[in-house]
Amino acid sequence: MLDNHAALLALRNRLLTTVVATTGSTTLASTVDGFTRTTGSFVDDGFVPGMEVTPFGFTDNSSSILKTVAPTVVTVQDFRLEEPPTPGVSLTVGVPTIRGWINKEIKPDIGAWRIKEMFQPGAGRVEGLGSFVWIHYHPSYMVTFHGPDNSGALPMMRMMDSILGVFPPMLPLVLAGGVVLRVRSTVVPFASELLNDENGQAYIVVTVPLWVRTQNTI
Repeated sequence: MLDNHAALLALRNRLLTTVVATTGSTTLASTVDGFTRTTGSFVDDGFVPGMEVTPFGFTDNSSSILKTVAPTVVTVQDFRLEEPPTPGVSLTVGVPTIRGWINKEIKPDIGAWRIKEMFQPGAGRVEGLGSFVWIHYHPSYMVTFHGPDNSGALPMMRMMDSILGVFPPMLPLVLAGGVVLRVRSTVVPFASELLNDENGQAYIVVTVPLWVRTQNTI
């Protein structure tokens, strides 16, 4: 039998590796309304207005929504601590920090990014006759993410492409006991169009079709 909880955790952990944009480890300064650099380019690193950026290595590592992006300066929507140029720090856009994992409630906020997951165990079919035959399952992992109001399509599309990118067709995820959960290749991962919820906030649903084969227990 498929250990559905183990499958869910493996998929969630894979989702959390999503990187939409990052400076990598570099030297950055924090200002009251953003970040600056003297080398490299925030634009070339893939940052765009509307993304939720998380700093690492600063005193204040709270996430912020980007307002403007220029090669050496980005501004954010909230107040930050001023910190001098510091080596070995970074800015990264990954999975939204407001996360609605299964059976955990999150409150809508049209000014913030948020993400939630669903896992559909799927039906199985038996292959062969007799005892200890193989059972094929086709689960699905669905991720819905909302972007902040009036942020445009670009940050939403970048998030969509990045999530799809961490679940390529035939990706193997090894579970306990050597069971291998794979992203399907006959029906590859796909995304919905840009939709709007009841609050008018934009969202996209990414669906990851899966395949796994386990041996029957009798």
